[in-house]
Amino acid sequence: MLDTTRILSTPYQPFKSLQFKTPFPLSTTKKLLNVHIVPLPLMKDIVSLQNKDTGAFAGDTIYAEYDTRFIYCSFQALSLLKALDRIDVPSAVQHIHRCRNFDGGFGLAPHAESHAGQVFTCLGALSIVNQLHIPENKSWLDTCGLWLCERQLPTGGLNGRPEKLEDVCYSWWALSSLKMINRLNWINCPALTKFILSAQVRINSVVSSL
Repeated sequence: MLDTTRILSTPYQPFKSLQFKTPFPLSTTKKLLNVHIVPLPLMKDIVSLQNKDTGAFAGDTIYAEYDTRFIYCSFQALSLLKALDRIDVPSAVQHIHRCRNFDGGFGLAPHAESHAGQVFTCLGALSIVNQLHIPENKSWLDTCGLWLCERQLPTGGLNGRPEKLEDVCYSWWALSSLKMINRLNWINCPALTKFILSAQVRINSVVSSL
């Protein structure tokens, strides 16, 4: 859903050659895309995924799996649609904080294990709604930064949680999280760069996971 929103909210010009299948006439679809608006049903679908009691978001209406990733995806999609006012943002923000652990990381749900991917989604969601860099967060942002720094291993690479191996994918999840909280200088970036380049397969310039 987030990827669909990203594509549809992009100006129409790059997609002239694509055939869009929508319930609207092509002229209407062009107009919708040109003004960065997507059909209302998509917006309503995202809004319907919020749990009115907890503020959390589900990934769909069938399995109703709740996960902090879905808050991030919903916030970003609705931000692109300029429709964040259609959901209960304060309730979702409170749910994010309930997913924050004593070690500084975030889990996919309250009391779940901290994971770098979930840290990214929670920090990203808070940033989208301007609730990241506020005075009340200063103390735990430091703790979160320390948890992220501890993800760097002697190889220079980052892992996603304690006692796991390093993986280049966490160079994104953890590094972008450190960037969001302005603590990139807390890790050894040259060592991380060296690790990432060491994972490159020289034959076709593809980067492997280890």
